[in-house]
Amino acid sequence: MIRQVVTSRDVEDAPGGELQVGLEDVITPSAHEAASRRGVRIVRSDGSPAAPAPAVQAPPTPPAVAPPVTAPEAVRGTAVIVSVFGRNRPHVLAEIAGAIAHEGGNILDISQRIVRDYFSLLVIVDTAEVADDFRTFKSDLEALSREGDYFVSVAHEAVFRAMHRV
Repeated sequence: MIRQVVTSRDVEDAPGGELQVGLEDVITPSAHEAASRRGVRIVRSDGSPAAPAPAVQAPPTPPAVAPPVTAPEAVRGTAVIVSVFGRNRPHVLAEIAGAIAHEGGNILDISQRIVRDYFSLLVIVDTAEVADDFRTFKSDLEALSREGDYFVSVAHEAVFRAMHRV
């Protein structure tokens, strides 16, 4: 059986002062308000009174500029995302891959795209064998960034998953 959402419009269309809904149907707070105003009783198909659906809390508004995110030491050894964007030139991929190898990272997946004179590079790196902590790994790779050349950004995969969770 498909669960229905009961709204104030359903209450307004209810004949005879009673609206019968299914056991699993969701009754919105506005439907309960409309029922109260119009004197309509909302009952479940088993005869029990229907309670309103709990109010959904809106997520907090993020700050205008998010503070830098650093992962706790407990997350060490997980995958990280290395993003590189900039002007295309010879040996960029070799520089990034060499720096990851130097730090002890293992490239799990890589994607590179070149559009005219610019490139984007996305690398997923396993940091299980990295000798230093995440903060040092991040700092060392991001130090490759040069104005007018390319920009490197490093973040834990867990941060990306959290950002895109619905």
